[in-house]
Amino acid sequence: RAIEQLEQDGLWSLFSDGVTSEDGFPHKPAPDALRCLLARNAIDPAEAAMVGDRDIDIEAGHNAGMRGVLFDPDGFYPNLQADLRATSMAELTHLILA
Repeated sequence: RAIEQLEQDGLWSLFSDGVTSEDGFPHKPAPDALRCLLARNAIDPAEAAMVGDRDIDIEAGHNAGMRGVLFDPDGFYPNLQADLRATSMAELTHLILA
């Protein structure tokens, strides 16, 4: 579903790779899927970030050795220990491109 939604929104072309629950990895916050993506694309976890809108997304990123970027426009996670956080798409875009 996630990739289909990204395709519909015209965003999938911005990604070089992806995994979904259909790929058989353990559910987040297990880092397995993220570690697979990092390995397949020869990316150092210290140079990568997991962007997500839930606590388990940030935890999965941390478990994989990545920074966690929380997208929280509704303020659901004010106390979550994310490395960076954004409350709007403009702010998220700025953080990613900075």
